[in-house]
Amino acid sequence: QSIQSSRPVVDGRFSNPKLKTANIPAYSAKTCPAPRRRRLELRRGLARGEAVVANETTKRSEAGENLIALVVDDMPNMRTHLSQLLGQLEIQTVEGANGVEAIDILGSQQVDLVVTDLVMPEMDGFELCEEIRRQPKLRRLPIIVTSSHRDATYVIRALRRGADDYLTKPTTRESVKSVIERVMSHV
Repeated sequence: QSIQSSRPVVDGRFSNPKLKTANIPAYSAKTCPAPRRRRLELRRGLARGEAVVANETTKRSEAGENLIALVVDDMPNMRTHLSQLLGQLEIQTVEGANGVEAIDILGSQQVDLVVTDLVMPEMDGFELCEEIRRQPKLRRLPIIVTSSHRDATYVIRALRRGADDYLTKPTTRESVKSVIERVMSHV
């Protein structure tokens, strides 16, 4: 499958020079970025008439119970700050200092959301996103990355590795609230 485009392919050659069109592969469930892949898988499941079972996050929020967020940052003061902001939004928190600790916590505790820094020792936020998306039980877990890097390349890289949204530091209650509402509305 491919989509006709008037743009040249990456190497600058056109697939049909007379029409100046290029064959661009259509997204499949294996080739598209993780957030788009999850939406694509859901749409395909619905199109085939498969039932979509509510996950624990949906059940907990419908029952009026507090959500639980895993906050991952190598800086203790940033973990505390984010935990306090989430607490103001009535979201319980569990904390981890790096990606390795986060994976251990995810293996032993049920969480509804991950908020992680990008630059950390042992396992950074990019690797953490990839590892979460690799695990079938965690694949649909919402991930928000935080970083002081405002460069678009960091944002794009994080989203391609599986993050659902991006927050720049310093974070405010309003920015955290709007991003969490946006992310959780897709769960």
